[in-house]
Amino acid sequence: MFKNGSIYRPTAPRRKHYDIPHGKVLLFQVDRNCLVPSLAAFALKLETYLRMANIPYENDYSFTMSSKGKVPWIIVNDKEVADSSFCIEHLSKEFSVDLDRELSSEKKALAQLLTKTMEENTFWATIEQTRIFDAKEEWLDMIDVRPNWRSFFKNQGPQIVSEYMYGHGIGRHSTEEIHHIGKQDLRAFSVILGSKDYFLADTPTTVDACMFGCLANILYATPKSGYCHQLLTTELTNLVDYVERMKEKFWPDWEEITAAAPRGSRGD
Repeated sequence: MFKNGSIYRPTAPRRKHYDIPHGKVLLFQVDRNCLVPSLAAFALKLETYLRMANIPYENDYSFTMSSKGKVPWIIVNDKEVADSSFCIEHLSKEFSVDLDRELSSEKKALAQLLTKTMEENTFWATIEQTRIFDAKEEWLDMIDVRPNWRSFFKNQGPQIVSEYMYGHGIGRHSTEEIHHIGKQDLRAFSVILGSKDYFLADTPTTVDACMFGCLANILYATPKSGYCHQLLTTELTNLVDYVERMKEKFWPDWEEITAAAPRGSRGD
């Protein structure tokens, strides 16, 4: 996520003191939303991991940026950690939790490839492409955020995301080519999941937090007219079942959270 209508670059350390009990995580992210607990896929990933690992935490929705100029990030035991993957690595060591202990070296390598494909490629070709370019107005009506956020997503968002996607390389392709990339990725994920309940083991592992964070945002928080939503619901239904399975297991309060989320144009 970004700040102030341009690519945000931190200029100085924060001086605010956060009174956080030892052993509890403070998770910085964006507001709750009426569709998903977090429209930021990597924040949903990180919060899902905290639930999977039974690590106590609380949220800070102030949109305070990390030292890297993004959210999500955490403070735990007086240490700041930025980037969702680095946060998970740190939390695993800090709390002696290893969700991947039963995985072979080969499956751990596959988990790395799945995570990086989703986060560095699929995310841009599906979630960002659909929300910001393919169906922006429909998406803005869906998410029903407060006016300042709507203005940001409508006006500054496309420029910022366009710059990121162009620098990444994926933004240099045509819309049709980007859709092709996204479809290939999603179909590959569907094949790897197959008929299993989770991607790499009989019980959820770390990679499932990542896959859920992004796939849930595609399923619940992109317009139904979007190519990626249609692909999931008509062809790749095992991914839909997977999202619903993860949601039921780790987010029993999903409906309560989304119902209480701050509203914008449609009112509370």
